[in-house]
Amino acid sequence: MKRSVLKSGGIGFALIVAAVAQSLGPASPVHAANSVASEVAAVANAPFGVKSSGAKEALVAALRPHTSKPPGPDRLNAVAATVGGYVDGVRYREDFDGQEAFRQDLQLVSHLDAAVGKETDTAARAIVSSALTNLLLAGRLTSETAVADARTALSSPIPSDLGLTAADRTAAERELASAEKALEQARAALAGGLPVPAETHLGAAWRHGTNALAELGIIYDGDRDGDGIPDRAELTVGASPLSLDTDGDGLGDSFEFDAMAVLALNKADTDADGISDAQEDHDGDGLTAGGEQAAGTSAVDPDTDGDGITDGQEADHRTDPLLADTDGDTLRDGVELRAHTDPINPDSDGDGVRDADELLSVSVEGPERASAEVAGAGQSVLGARIATIPADDLRTRAAAKVGPAFEFEAPGEGMVQAHITLPYDPASLPSGEATARARVFWLDEAANAWVPVKTEQRVDAAAGTVTVTVDHFSTYAVFDIVNWGQTWEAKDNPCRARTDGGGDDVVFLDLALSIDSSGSMSWNDPEGLRRDAAKILVDALLPEDRAAVVDFDSSARVLQSLTTNKDAVKGAIDRIDDFGGTNISAGVSTANSVLINNNDPDRGRVMILLTDGDGSWNPYYLQQAKQGYITIYTIGLGSAVNTGLLSTIASETGGQYYQVDSAEELPEAFRRISDDTGGDEGVALDSDKDGLNDCVEIQGAFSPGTALRYTSDPFDPDTDMDGLLDGDEVRPLGAGFGIPAASDTFQVLSDPAKADTDGDGLTDPAELDEGTSVWRSDTDADGLGDSDELSWPADPLAGDTDGDGYGDGTEAAQAGAGFSPVVFDDPMSPDEWASEFAKGAALGDAGDGTTVPYLLGTITSSATSFIPVVGWIVGAVLDLRDLLANTVKGDWVAAGMSLAGVVPYVGDTANIIAKVTKFLGRNAHLLDDVVAAIARLEEFPASARAQIITGINSNWDALRKVSPGMSEESFLRLASSRHGADHIVNALNRTNVRVGDSIPFVNHWRDAENAVAGLFGVASDQRQLYRKAPGFSSGRVADMVDENGIMREVKSGFVPFRSRVQRQIEKDAAILADTSSENADVMGVVWHFVGGRTGSLGADPRVLDLLDAKGIPYIVHLP
Repeated sequence: MKRSVLKSGGIGFALIVAAVAQSLGPASPVHAANSVASEVAAVANAPFGVKSSGAKEALVAALRPHTSKPPGPDRLNAVAATVGGYVDGVRYREDFDGQEAFRQDLQLVSHLDAAVGKETDTAARAIVSSALTNLLLAGRLTSETAVADARTALSSPIPSDLGLTAADRTAAERELASAEKALEQARAALAGGLPVPAETHLGAAWRHGTNALAELGIIYDGDRDGDGIPDRAELTVGASPLSLDTDGDGLGDSFEFDAMAVLALNKADTDADGISDAQEDHDGDGLTAGGEQAAGTSAVDPDTDGDGITDGQEADHRTDPLLADTDGDTLRDGVELRAHTDPINPDSDGDGVRDADELLSVSVEGPERASAEVAGAGQSVLGARIATIPADDLRTRAAAKVGPAFEFEAPGEGMVQAHITLPYDPASLPSGEATARARVFWLDEAANAWVPVKTEQRVDAAAGTVTVTVDHFSTYAVFDIVNWGQTWEAKDNPCRARTDGGGDDVVFLDLALSIDSSGSMSWNDPEGLRRDAAKILVDALLPEDRAAVVDFDSSARVLQSLTTNKDAVKGAIDRIDDFGGTNISAGVSTANSVLINNNDPDRGRVMILLTDGDGSWNPYYLQQAKQGYITIYTIGLGSAVNTGLLSTIASETGGQYYQVDSAEELPEAFRRISDDTGGDEGVALDSDKDGLNDCVEIQGAFSPGTALRYTSDPFDPDTDMDGLLDGDEVRPLGAGFGIPAASDTFQVLSDPAKADTDGDGLTDPAELDEGTSVWRSDTDADGLGDSDELSWPADPLAGDTDGDGYGDGTEAAQAGAGFSPVVFDDPMSPDEWASEFAKGAALGDAGDGTTVPYLLGTITSSATSFIPVVGWIVGAVLDLRDLLANTVKGDWVAAGMSLAGVVPYVGDTANIIAKVTKFLGRNAHLLDDVVAAIARLEEFPASARAQIITGINSNWDALRKVSPGMSEESFLRLASSRHGADHIVNALNRTNVRVGDSIPFVNHWRDAENAVAGLFGVASDQRQLYRKAPGFSSGRVADMVDENGIMREVKSGFVPFRSRVQRQIEKDAAILADTSSENADVMGVVWHFVGGRTGSLGADPRVLDLLDAKGIPYIVHLP
């Protein structure tokens, strides 16, 4: 099979040159004086910056405006038409294409050479000169490529099975020699500044080079050696189309072609380390390249079938390295090894049930020697993980804890049981007592308390670990159970019911209220506040306590004898009048008699003496009170009291004196006396009616979760103003939580004095609304804080939101390198990525690749600066591999294009659309990744990228049309999110939607809320409002309520359909339907969707379906 190009072209180059020269005439004196020779000479060794096709298109574009002068439009059009004959921008597809192109190019060279000499205008002359040098560069590149191809083809011995004879090789070598000679002549002519002879010799070099290929039966679109690689692609990467193993290293060209990041097809030792490529293990999987070739596995992917077992280990387990599920039981081989089943037997235990249908048992290793053996179903156990609890969670500092706290997590509800092993610090326990004292505890989130795991525990004192079986995952840690018990036994509670100082037996009171009713009280206490305060104190008494009322002025009388009937006591208090003088002796004497004559020596005796004057006093009654074991609390109202006397009476009987300047201070004095005497915690004084008694608010509620006390303001029902009553944040713990009975502890659900207990930027009510922990800024311990998770938006309750094996924190930290915690990232090694990219670049449209980097390579092959000759691929791919190797998982698109230094040709947009469409025809599931990859080709004009994206997908086209005001930058950012356009178009086509004012992309959910608040003029005090939701245990945090009573919820980024979002919608509907005073001001609910930090926008259609069903409209704010 031979090709004759110019040899049979009908008119030789010499005749063409002569004809052109005759028509143009001799060069002018100006040309002689101002020769373009130096510029032509530079072409001889100039580097190639663009393809031949690009150089021609550039010169044609530059000359178009000047077609009134020679060479004229016809000549330009003829040269422009030859661009279509290239197969890759450098090589010609057919003989005729090349022959016709060099004929037209030579004529244009001759015209330009003459024109540049005649041109007197400096600017015009520069244009013509540049066009001439571009045309010569194009010819030189095509000719040198043809010569290089012929040289490569002859670089290795010709196999005998190709039907080629020695004569064929000799003929090809003769043509190659002629081609090299012509190329030397062309360089000499260029160096001499002779463009026409140079172009003539370049044409001859191309002709002889392609003739040499024809002598060997090589055509660019063929596959001469049958190795599956098109001849043009082999020549591009330096391999011979006549040899199955160009470099003779024992690795076939086709095998090396799939691994070009580490293997050169024309070098037996690619990295020049003295070890043959076939003997090296390039991907670290335990197999040499030779072994990989024999096994049919990849040299750049350590786990070819992606089953979780390296190619080298597959042989050890007798599994198929090319089949992820060797035994066909639907469990990947790697999963079976983790689950301790046989990967080559679908029914490992022979019980007639497939392994996939049985409960699996999977080993999980965590940090700091924590581990678990998890039993359960499918993905639940396979996704189990262990994480260390961050130190900012105060519950990690609980009393008696002797080891780190760990979060054990498994997705779904398939976990049945787990044997967990936790480490502890042996130095934290008395020597030799670990077995008796080290116990695993779990954190009961409902009680916010650490409680011991009740199942049998095994302590390994030598290893410093404790193992226990659990039936649910939670937060676990090792405690010293003896120390823990002693902590609760010794803990003081100043607010628990009064005792005699030993044990738990309650001492009941006999209380006598001796209250001044002298005439001066009519102006010192005109509102009768002493009566109100006394009645509140009576309400705080235990049900078994008895009380009596003594009214004294000039004399004293018993209005109510001792009784447990609190209503009778309060009725007697109401009968106290304001008349007479002040006889303190009478008041004390009468009260003493009431208490001493109670006939119950086990009861405590307490008197409260309140007076506003300095009346008669007999010290005998003080001695009588002391002998009768009566404790007297005295209250002096106003400035006329005998402070010394009242202080003495109180101090000598073990009581306390309270001086108050006005009647308004009386309730506080009585409250303090109530706290000091002790009372029933269920009915104790609660001044602010928040459900938490004043004593607990002042003294502090003790939390078994943190071992700290939490105080609040007894006169403010919502101390931290977060929308939650103090009594909702702190509740009595009660029985049933495993805390020793002697302890008086509380469910401190959040700090009542801090609106944001964990300081993560989410208020406590917001955390309840989102289901996150108020105690931990990173609820799921994935390294990404709860508030930041909502900005992606990732799931703050799942360590790996997208289930791709990378934790959310890791992906967020590496966002600049291409990670996303909300989109599944399919891992690909740098070598594999670079190899795929190189294959796409070398094959162009001729291959059928299935990866995004392969597609990018094919797009790259359209670049005017991509030079498909030997040397470019090898050098660029090795550099690309090195760059990618320096990242965990890089931004492949930007890295590849930037490093290669190539940009697709803008005028080739239609061709790129065709390439991408063809690729997606085979790989439709990669649409979102492909769109994102194109959107990120930052060196390619934004308009061209947008045109390609709308050209390959109807949804993106529709979105572009319905949002004409959206900038190309915003459109491309949406496209780069990998969330697609279908859900946005779906939303915009619904009847319940409105397109709102444009809001730029935001990086944080708070920025989105600020933007919407600005649009609707919502004041700061109408934002982040806690609302009770009827029918739900916790309320709802309204992002804002505007002046019209519209409650607005703002979501940034793509909103997935999660139970948390579903619950929020249902709460909003309940609030809207609530006609009670609590939510009567809510006139409507509207949801807003704003573009988020990843470039995503909108919501899962199921979210919109639920909003529609609940009658809640929504607004989409396009960026």
